[in-house]
Amino acid sequence: MNFKEKCDDNFFIESDKKLMEVLSLIAAIVTPGFVLACLKLNPNMPLILKLVAWVVALIFIVPYCSIYISSFVKEYLSMFFYLGCYLASGFAIYLLYFNDFSEGYCLIFILVVFYITLTFDKIRSLLFYLISIISLVSLSVYFDRMRDYGYDNNSFIVIMCLTVLSIIVLLNLSIRESHKKALNESRKDYQRLLDVSPDGIIVCEGGKIIYANEAIARIFQAEDKDKLVGKPIFKFLDPREYKHTIIGIKKIIKNNDTDYVEEILNLSNNASIHVEMANILTTYNGKNAIMTIVRDISKRKKMEDRINQMAHYDSVTGLPNRYFLNMYLQNAIETCRNNGQSTAIMFIDLDRFKIINDTMGHNFGDVVLQKAASEIKSCLDESDFISRYGGDEFIVVLENKCFERSKQIAKGIIDAFSNSLNIGEHMVDITPSIGISFYPKDGENAENLIKYADTAMYEAKSQGRNNYKFYTPEMNLAVSRSMVIESALRKALRNEEFMIHYQPQIDLNSREISGVEALIRWKHPELGTISPSEFIPLAEETGLIVPIGEWVLRKACTQNKIWQSSGMRPINIAVNVSYQQLKYYGFVDCIKKVLSESGLEAKYLELEITETILKDIEELKYVLNELEPLGVKLSVDDFGVGYSSLSVLQNISINNLKIDMSFIKNMIDNSKSAAIVKTIINMGKNLNCNVIAEGVETKEQAEFLRKNSCNIAQGYLFSRPIEAEELEKLINNWK
Repeated sequence: MNFKEKCDDNFFIESDKKLMEVLSLIAAIVTPGFVLACLKLNPNMPLILKLVAWVVALIFIVPYCSIYISSFVKEYLSMFFYLGCYLASGFAIYLLYFNDFSEGYCLIFILVVFYITLTFDKIRSLLFYLISIISLVSLSVYFDRMRDYGYDNNSFIVIMCLTVLSIIVLLNLSIRESHKKALNESRKDYQRLLDVSPDGIIVCEGGKIIYANEAIARIFQAEDKDKLVGKPIFKFLDPREYKHTIIGIKKIIKNNDTDYVEEILNLSNNASIHVEMANILTTYNGKNAIMTIVRDISKRKKMEDRINQMAHYDSVTGLPNRYFLNMYLQNAIETCRNNGQSTAIMFIDLDRFKIINDTMGHNFGDVVLQKAASEIKSCLDESDFISRYGGDEFIVVLENKCFERSKQIAKGIIDAFSNSLNIGEHMVDITPSIGISFYPKDGENAENLIKYADTAMYEAKSQGRNNYKFYTPEMNLAVSRSMVIESALRKALRNEEFMIHYQPQIDLNSREISGVEALIRWKHPELGTISPSEFIPLAEETGLIVPIGEWVLRKACTQNKIWQSSGMRPINIAVNVSYQQLKYYGFVDCIKKVLSESGLEAKYLELEITETILKDIEELKYVLNELEPLGVKLSVDDFGVGYSSLSVLQNISINNLKIDMSFIKNMIDNSKSAAIVKTIINMGKNLNCNVIAEGVETKEQAEFLRKNSCNIAQGYLFSRPIEAEELEKLINNWK
């Protein structure tokens, strides 16, 4: 600490400011009187000593008067008080012997000691009291000399002046030392606070660290805080932050302000952390320095990054979410508008994903989404943008892509899903339906472009799924109808708008009705009769197929029992069952409950499943095996158009094979279709199954089937699907 700071700390202390003012006024009056008295008592004093006496007088007067001057002047003049004290003491000692120059050396010695003690607090404290004692002793000896010279008349005045002065000096020194001790204790407490602060604190001067506490050593991952001292602070800063940091430091120095910044600190292990720093201009060991308070905010930054990730990215697939998509698409449109380019928006929906999600569970569904996202992404260029729009929907933005390139990408995505997705022990078949719109042809804002791509996607679904369509304005009507039907479908079951029609199955050998197939029909009060081919896919997409299927099953079993109770010959009743129903965890219990409540024997219930379901036979085997002990029969519908193998059919108990009507329709004129029909009939015989031909419309078809040993036929040749009352009449009148 420099001389100026010591004077300021020791003398001008706020707590004794008023006392100092009183003492200063007394000293300012008494001291010059003392000096003038000395001059008068010794008129033969050398000129140089007279000048010293006057300087001493001024030294006392000026600093005390400066109490009322500005604090800046006061800080620099306060040191003269010390000089005055020591010069006065030395001058008093010299006056003891009048003109003895040996005492001048004593004065020099005291001044030298004064400067030395400015550095060593303990020595200085002792010398303050020593000099005060010397001054009092000097006064006593001086008065004896005055009496020897016959100046008894002035002794009282001089004694009073010098006594007051000595008391003032001694009191002032005592007060200053008391406050100095308190100040030192305060500094030690402050130092301890810095050392134990949870925030890292460093003091830098000239770009180098000159002080570091324990917390900053932990932040910097240093073995010891002392090892940080002397190292350049810029060593720990990210090079990209240098310019910003230097600007901040210049601002602090210029404005004496505090600079708050966030920085990236580089650690010794090549890692980096985020910190928050407050830079403050300060003084350390008498030099201007920058104190920096450092707080590790790495955890907070990670949390902020996580929140940002959650706000802009999908948590399941890691793809940008809808919010991010809207921002990106708006920027892409603006870029294309400025450059005169086009952009394609591709809306992708995974067909029947809801079924997988509901039957296999949401965790499994999440894995399917991740796999699907990876497959789609693999078909895109690096410049293309993909996001998860919600549920099983993805949106791809193809910037500056022409019609043909968009078509290629759409085909590539469909081909990528042609193979089953391998998820753990399961093989999942899922297909995409894709709709595509273009900027600026179809729309000029993000909202409309997404809406039109969605419309095109629904058109692709309506035409069989696993397809892509480019948007046209005519699609709006079809999509509007689909949306109306979907909305009405949710109310239809509650409003009892469904009904069951029954189509008889004829034994070709006995010509008798051996069974019936229950077929659902929907008559909407405003839309009229809605075809099953129109609402069944929507029911499957929305998951409503499960409650609707249960309703059909209950109605059919109840009606069959009513026929039997009325005396009609018992017949089988066939009910179509979807993949979603089979995967429904309560399906077998539902069958048991319906049979129990309706009173129908299980042997008269036949469940029809499509051949395509056999692809997932491993998933359904346990359900089918549970049905067998109940006595419920099982038929494979639309056989020949899907996927099956002898090994699959051999592993499950099949009672009936139903030949798809597309083969029946062409078998008379098409030799290949005829050969397929014969093959299926022979396969059924080998598997000990009945073979049912559906879609029989002519006698030639019926005769061909009979000659080739087909057991049962069903079609418009015998009867269209009719209501229960009509069927009862048909059976009673059948010949």
